[in-house]
Amino acid sequence: MKNRNPWKVVAIIFIILFVLSAALLTLWWSAGAKYIKDENTCAYNICSGSEGYDSYQLDYTNNVCYCYKNGEIAYQEFMS
Repeated sequence: MKNRNPWKVVAIIFIILFVLSAALLTLWWSAGAKYIKDENTCAYNICSGSEGYDSYQLDYTNNVCYCYKNGEIAYQEFMS
């Protein structure tokens, strides 16, 4: 039986770990970019303008943007 060099096994393990971490980082980054894009859409495209909304809230589970005026929901829009 041929004896393997232990550094080759360690190198393969580190390569696999590097590829997995790069893939997870890419997925995390793209999900974060989508949240930022949706947040900006709600804040600048839906709840800004002449209506004078005080604040906004984006519900990620239902994809609904809520615009508030004087502490009450004044407008809501479903985001696709």
